[in-house]
Amino acid sequence: MKYLVLLSRHYVLVPFTVAFITGIAAGHYWLLPERRLKPFFFIIAILATVTCWYFIKYRPRKTSSCLPLYLLAFLLGALFVSTALRLPIRSNVFYSFPAKRDAVIIGTMLKMAKQNDRTSSATIECSEVRFADSDFQPVTGRATVSLEGPWPEDILPGNRLMVRATFKRPQSWRTPGTFDYTRYLATQGITITGFSRSSLFFTRLPAVQHSLIHRTVFAAERTRTRLARAINTSLPEKNATLFRALLLGDRSGVDDQTLENFKRAGVLHTLAISGLHLTVVSGLLYLLFYLLLSQSEHLLLFYPVHILSFCATLPFLLFYAFLTGLNPPVLRAVIMAIVVTCAVITRRVGSSSTLLATAALALLILNPLQLYTASFQLSFLAVAAIFLFIPLMEKVGQKRVTLTATWAGRIAAAFFLSCGITLFTAPVTIVQFNRLSAIGPLANLLIEPLLCLITLPLGLLALPFLYAGNPIGPLLLKLASLPMELSTCLVKWFASLPCASFAIAAEEPWFAVGTLLFYIALGLLALGAFYNRWNPAQRRLSVRCAAFLPGLLPLATAPFLFFHPPAHHNRAVFLDVGQGSATFLEWSDGKRILVDGGGGVFTRDLGKRAIAPFFWSKGVSRIDAVVATHSDADHTRGLPFIVQTFHPQALYLRALQEKNKLVARMEKSAVNAGSKVFSPATGETLSGNHLLCLYNFGLPDRRKRKTKNRGLVLLARFQNKEILLPGDIDKEAEQMLIDMGKIHQTSLLLAAHHGSKTSNSAELLNRLNPQIVFVSNGDRPGIFPSTSLIKELKQRNIPLLDTRHYGTIEIEFLQKGWRLFHWQRPNHNPLLPLKKIEILL
Repeated sequence: MKYLVLLSRHYVLVPFTVAFITGIAAGHYWLLPERRLKPFFFIIAILATVTCWYFIKYRPRKTSSCLPLYLLAFLLGALFVSTALRLPIRSNVFYSFPAKRDAVIIGTMLKMAKQNDRTSSATIECSEVRFADSDFQPVTGRATVSLEGPWPEDILPGNRLMVRATFKRPQSWRTPGTFDYTRYLATQGITITGFSRSSLFFTRLPAVQHSLIHRTVFAAERTRTRLARAINTSLPEKNATLFRALLLGDRSGVDDQTLENFKRAGVLHTLAISGLHLTVVSGLLYLLFYLLLSQSEHLLLFYPVHILSFCATLPFLLFYAFLTGLNPPVLRAVIMAIVVTCAVITRRVGSSSTLLATAALALLILNPLQLYTASFQLSFLAVAAIFLFIPLMEKVGQKRVTLTATWAGRIAAAFFLSCGITLFTAPVTIVQFNRLSAIGPLANLLIEPLLCLITLPLGLLALPFLYAGNPIGPLLLKLASLPMELSTCLVKWFASLPCASFAIAAEEPWFAVGTLLFYIALGLLALGAFYNRWNPAQRRLSVRCAAFLPGLLPLATAPFLFFHPPAHHNRAVFLDVGQGSATFLEWSDGKRILVDGGGGVFTRDLGKRAIAPFFWSKGVSRIDAVVATHSDADHTRGLPFIVQTFHPQALYLRALQEKNKLVARMEKSAVNAGSKVFSPATGETLSGNHLLCLYNFGLPDRRKRKTKNRGLVLLARFQNKEILLPGDIDKEAEQMLIDMGKIHQTSLLLAAHHGSKTSNSAELLNRLNPQIVFVSNGDRPGIFPSTSLIKELKQRNIPLLDTRHYGTIEIEFLQKGWRLFHWQRPNHNPLLPLKKIEILL
């Protein structure tokens, strides 16, 4: 306890920052109503005054004087996050687009345009909006505008422009576990998105006067744009995209397969501008200025050259931070550099914990919502791990008798440090990405020196020459391409190893308990390091704490790797996958079946981005069967990844060896996963007695186009309740089933063909007489579901629930009846996370 008191007295900023973060977390879950913010602010002002007086008066004599300060930090954190999570103001462009519509927007381009092989996009600060039936109206807020093709070269950051496009509020899958794109944009102030098919709808307008800060930011972004274009013209496309990511922080052009290879190898951070890059930049600048200033005998005699070098480095470091987009890791590194520079100038003793706490506190004051981003969490955890483990590695990496032994020790120290960073960040990596790279520590030993110590310095030296148009710039980039290409080859090889990366399901509360134990052990280790500083003669505490580390991460993840507890309830979940269908069925005996898994035409990697994250968030790492009712992409697009990742025992198709690319991919994934492929017969039960194949229409008749959507018609049984899953069958097929006596009264119905007018006949509804009809659909009102189906259900007083309005819908079957839930944002606030809400009919 004595050492905790010493910690709180001599490192006040550390517990202050922890209290501030705790306040942000508490305020996020117990959000203050807007009407109570002013009284709360008044209370904090009074407390701040009292705390300052109490702290100044009693701190030298009483250790308890810090407690009011920490209470103040907690309350400030709660106030900051409550203010940040308020709905946008009424003048925000968010309220101008309750639905998708065409409009003309006037605004200022804020950042460099991002571009991939198909589209380009940029962020605009909106000032005016006009619709077809109105004049221009003043607005505030930001919009992201995407363009089919390259961005107009004459429109640069800082330019005013007028753009005509189709705008809407950002849409993301309202499915638990998936990446919340809507909230991600909202935290950056972006509340609408637009799309235009031609650059002819973009017009540059006369410039207006901006403030000094804005002119500085725009100058950096214009420089960034110019350098990006120079890189594109100097290198082949693949190398150019990697250099834009490495030097300018623009990963928009890197292809998906390359990104996946870097993720599997555990070295994706090398393509993100982070503290490591800023360390290289500041090191090169410091060395350059030190060598230049050391040439002056007068400066060496009368001035501290190392302090002057620090001061000269800082402005260039700040400009490079602006040049790379000011993401959280860069801001963290810049703030730490400023604090270090101030400490060197004032000749104060540095503290790594205070340094890190200062950077975290500054960033969270600017934007408290950054606390929940993966970038913020991983950046600070990685740096904390470095500060914590480097003292433990000093003996391993110290100089030895022979050069070989010295380098062997240093390599071993680097490897153990990489392992420590991986372990330290593992829980957050699993929660955010549901994966962990086992090969990462080893891959980093080879990739980081190649990219960060050879490629990066050469690329940085090339930037001024590229800006000036000097031919030395492209030459340096081509020279730097050699270690870059070697790195990509190594990354590809590491990623191809069988056990390079593991998918891990992070379900609460089991994973939360394991994570808590893990970080408690790390906290004890940090306390042990602090203890050693005050009492170096006794080092047993830190050694004992370090012994806990290797076993706690497996303890946290073991329940999800080897043990899969059965569900507490029978349930069916209709996933929000856009214009497609994916139904997850789970029974209390542990059986899990996925029926279909497809989405919209423009949806890439649906299985990886929408379906698998839902499974992982529910603690599901294995499923028993995957069923594809037919081979259309909106029902099968995501299934190859699901089969390959979750290793189902069986894959059920309407016919074997169907000539279809997606079917071929599914069958190949099943072979690789060791799954058996079946074509169920009519009346056969699938994977137990819970799911019945009512009818199998088999392969379609190529002479009849309307038969292509026919396939498996399924009936899911939950105690005394049933759900009919008819796939995309048409009205003629429905009548065939009625005539054969296959259809009888059913409790629940998933509307055929997403509620299309070509299906869901009145005869079918009369025979089934469902209590609720569900529709899995995207943003195509009037078509899916059709107006005719809506009219028929309204006449019969049957509720219709669709994923377009409700998001993911879950049915929890009870002994008597059921409960319905969906995932929605409270008050439709884009800044708030999705919340599970019960549907009351």
